[in-house]
Amino acid sequence: MDTKPHSGYLCFFTRLELRSAETDDKNDWMILESNSEPGYYSKANFPINLRYPHDHHLFVVVKKPAPCFQDTVIRKSKEIIKEQKLSLHASPGQLILFISSYQCIRIRANEMDHIYPLINGLRSEGVEFLKNKKIKPYNSFVQYKKYIQLKPIYDGVFGDVETPNRYFIQVPRPVDFNEFEKIVEQVKYSCKFNHFDASLSYLNQGEHTFDFVALYSDHCDKERLQEFKGYIDQLVK
Repeated sequence: MDTKPHSGYLCFFTRLELRSAETDDKNDWMILESNSEPGYYSKANFPINLRYPHDHHLFVVVKKPAPCFQDTVIRKSKEIIKEQKLSLHASPGQLILFISSYQCIRIRANEMDHIYPLINGLRSEGVEFLKNKKIKPYNSFVQYKKYIQLKPIYDGVFGDVETPNRYFIQVPRPVDFNEFEKIVEQVKYSCKFNHFDASLSYLNQGEHTFDFVALYSDHCDKERLQEFKGYIDQLVK
């Protein structure tokens, strides 16, 4: 029986500024884009993803709820990416648009043209997408599910096998998103460790659920991750 987290589909919860993606004339679908340097960072001081430095972070908005949506996106996207040798990664998700909640496909893509075979393949599975419409920048609450392999660093502290700058700090008990945001602000104030972007996440693994604060940063020595963990444990009792 698994009592330590090691791998699986993690659910992420975060706030992002979204806007209409710059696409060519052949695009008929609503595609939003977030800044690849999240939070208040600029390109000058935010750590780039060294494996994917030029990727677009895209969200294709689904018109209406689709049955077995997450499983359909995970299965079909893998098939299409393999068959057509596309340079992208796709995850099922959900976001707020026009004060309403919509399912979406979160896509990390190096080439914008690679997203269209994926969109068409999901349409063939019955997934309907919203028509294209210009959206001014706005803050959205975003959720998505992504497969992650964890590697232990310290007790309750894990790294992402795929992304060197991402870390997962295990939380002693479940917290909601509002509490999570307050905790992150208190940690930034208390330990003067503020060069990071954070999201709330959890992993269902067998009979266990593991809760994490997911960090993205290379401005912190790994030794300070234990300090970060200590502050979280004090705040989440």
